[in-house]
Amino acid sequence: MLKIEAKVAAVVSDTHLVLNKGKRDGVTIRSRVVLMTEHTVKDPDSGEVLGHVTVPKARLQVVELQDSLTVARTELDSVDGTTLAFFGSRPKLHLGTAPRPFSNSDITLQVGDVAIIEVVDSVGSDD
Repeated sequence: MLKIEAKVAAVVSDTHLVLNKGKRDGVTIRSRVVLMTEHTVKDPDSGEVLGHVTVPKARLQVVELQDSLTVARTELDSVDGTTLAFFGSRPKLHLGTAPRPFSNSDITLQVGDVAIIEVVDSVGSDD
């Protein structure tokens, strides 16, 4: 499976975001998106930065493609398969700078956050 690194270019609704990669980069309409978050790990004793760990934050599905951008919508469950949303509602996307009352299923993100687009062959299998 081809994986393309992209970045969040805009949040266009509380369930849709735009990525800076599109058809010309190899993205297909069946592609899946994994929004990533980076954590800085510090030594608890010295405070020295030990390194950075990048982990999945949320999954999204591609819903629209253009030559140089992708629109993706939040999925109903989290990365590990745990249900985040109840009664058919989707997790909400919020820019980190916007003060809002958050629920457990809200996803805080910034323009420039990294996303991995997992390209699924539009004709073949998922691998």
